[in-house]
Amino acid sequence: GFVGKRQVSSENLGRLAGGTERVLRWFRKFVKPRMSWLCVGANRRIAGLSLLAATVAFALPLPIPGNNIPPAIGMVLLSLGLVQRDGLIVLVGHVYTWLMWAVLIV
Repeated sequence: GFVGKRQVSSENLGRLAGGTERVLRWFRKFVKPRMSWLCVGANRRIAGLSLLAATVAFALPLPIPGNNIPPAIGMVLLSLGLVQRDGLIVLVGHVYTWLMWAVLIV
């Protein structure tokens, strides 16, 4: 109810759109289709397993403040790489997720 009754001014909406556009331009510098063979077939399923591993880490009820941020970063890297067919980002997501698990286990 509270959110539905709120109104956003066109000035604030314009600032939000401008900020979003800057972020997207920054992403486009780094995320582009390359090494797309890491995003299809069996490699896509392997990326799904890494996403599952990051999701399990995200769901762990650890009493540590901010414990969901590292798995979320892994999920963002993997899903962004898969959507944009950027195998390099997918590879970075795999390495990040598995290093995160290694740190978590230790």
